[in-house]
Amino acid sequence: MKSHYLKLSVLFFCVLFFSFLWTSCSKDGEGSLNTKITYEITGNITVPVEIQYTPTTLDYTTPNEEEYQETATLPWKKEVELLPNVGGVGCSVSVDNAVPNQTVTLKIFREGKEVATTTDVVDADGYLSCLLNYYMDGKMQVVHD
Repeated sequence: MKSHYLKLSVLFFCVLFFSFLWTSCSKDGEGSLNTKITYEITGNITVPVEIQYTPTTLDYTTPNEEEYQETATLPWKKEVELLPNVGGVGCSVSVDNAVPNQTVTLKIFREGKEVATTTDVVDADGYLSCLLNYYMDGKMQVVHD
């Protein structure tokens, strides 16, 4: 099951890296925050879940998982602000030892408008791992593992 976490972490870091690469290559609006992103995770999972998300852009100076990784009970919500030219954001949730068939819904809001959503179900072994990415050009990517 550790390999599932590893796969999701690699995908998450790729989105995070390219998002900040795009930001650092642009000079427009440097230093000003203007895009509000809200992550929302709901569902009926009764045990704590592991959550990773793209943080407020200015908080990201070095890759430090503790700054954008939390263990929480549902429902969970987090708002961050991004520099103008960030290319994308992502949020993932994973859990071991949950009750089979419980569900979780991940949503991403941009400036208060829902732009990406997915729902996933805990498998027969009590495991769930799901990643939702949203790109500022309006595309989204979902990875269920």
